[in-house]
Amino acid sequence: MVRRSCLLMLLVSAAPLSAQGVVGIATDSATNEPLRCVDVALVDSTDHVLAWSSTGADGAFRFDSAASGAHHLRFNAWHHTPINAPLPSSPSADGAATHYRLAFELGELVKLKYWPDTTDSPPGRFIQVPPGALAYPPELRKKHIEGNVLTRYVLDAKGFVDPTSIRIIQSDDPAFAASVDSFLRQVQLTPAYRGGKPVCALIMVAPYHFNIQGG
Repeated sequence: MVRRSCLLMLLVSAAPLSAQGVVGIATDSATNEPLRCVDVALVDSTDHVLAWSSTGADGAFRFDSAASGAHHLRFNAWHHTPINAPLPSSPSADGAATHYRLAFELGELVKLKYWPDTTDSPPGRFIQVPPGALAYPPELRKKHIEGNVLTRYVLDAKGFVDPTSIRIIQSDDPAFAASVDSFLRQVQLTPAYRGGKPVCALIMVAPYHFNIQGG
């Protein structure tokens, strides 16, 4: 798969790098919607991670103080190419946040490592899937209509999907979208781990396929 460059648009009207630390807000470059549960790292010039943070429901993150030797920020969404961004360059008297508009790109396909294989692990396998949770819409099956759905959602630290975070990115039919939405509200997965602790995670693109033979 060809890797494309990630896009970052940085609004530099406010730049709170000072004794107050680093304050920022991560948003989707296309929709301007806050991106929740994105990993943010302070990284030095040797590519060593000095500190981790995570965006909240409003997309905001904070480092109370810039770690010594910090060189830039790195935004991470599981299975996507990380985005590097410069640290704010001047202090902000009112503590306003710098806005980072992000466009993550799918990373190269690799064999996934699931917890407990590593202390830093992406969301893993399904733990709980009620029977018939992902139902093929009867009216579409009867007409032999097949299709796909692309979703985005936040998985909490217990592995449940936050229903308020579910976004249908693309769907070939509203009935397919409704089926996937219902499915995500019922399932539980192994949560993501960071530093050996379960954390919430943004699932940028999750595909679901409906085909007559596969069910």
